Amino acid sequence: MESLVNEIQDLQTQCDSLQEKIGESVKETFPSKRAEGIKTVDDIIQLRNQYLTAELSVRNQDASTKKISTHPAVVSSTFTKELDELISSMAELMQVVNAQMENLEKSIENKASMIQQQNEIHDAMQQQLAANTESNQNFDDFVKSLESKQAKHSLDIQTTVKKMNEFLDSHFPVPSTKQQKLAGTNVNVYEMLSQKRFVSMKQLYNDLLNLAVEKPDGPYLVIDDQHWPPYVDLLLRFGIAVRHPGDINRIKLANSYI
Repeated sequence: MESLVNEIQDLQTQCDSLQEKIGESVKETFPSKRAEGIKTVDDIIQLRNQYLTAELSVRNQDASTKKISTHPAVVSSTFTKELDELISSMAELMQVVNAQMENLEKSIENKASMIQQQNEIHDAMQQQLAANTESNQNFDDFVKSLESKQAKHSLDIQTTVKKMNEFLDSHFPVPSTKQQKLAGTNVNVYEMLSQKRFVSMKQLYNDLLNLAVEKPDGPYLVIDDQHWPPYVDLLLRFGIAVRHPGDINRIKLANSYI
């Protein structure tokens, strides 16, 4: 009987050694950060170890109360049976451990895949953010450039209009009575006392220009008694203004002068 107990104790020692190897193998396979998942495997091994320890204790107690045959054949048969049972139990335990390890490996692979996808999404978002920032900067620069060009264009227009008005005031003033007579205009006594009957060339041109800007669909100016005919003819003759195709008393600026 002592021999059987010693053999069972040796088997217990081998089980402890096997448990340590399994634990080391699990730790090498799964880093410490996965300890939470491995805890289940350790619990199974510990419970199995407790079971074997309790079984050994019971057998030791039974050895003192029961008389076991010391016949070699009986001892060998008993030991072989118990060893087979232990091997079967350990095989079942290894199956559980392997299943747990496979599940953990799949879980780790899934988490690694999710992390990789998140990193790819993060990189794509960073690239898009950088592109949007660059695009916004380019757009701001473009707007500033347009505003600068617009300001310069407005200044050029103001300068041109000012020079044009000065030129028209200097060379095409409000027609005097003498000019009206030379042009064959009938001037009565009241008209001779005032030179405000006709508008200046500057006023005529500005009226045409304002109509072209404010009413592009109907930029025609009606010619009446306040417009001096020689000035109107001058604009028409040099192609600065054109008549309405259906009304000779209406004129507008030519497109090239707008």
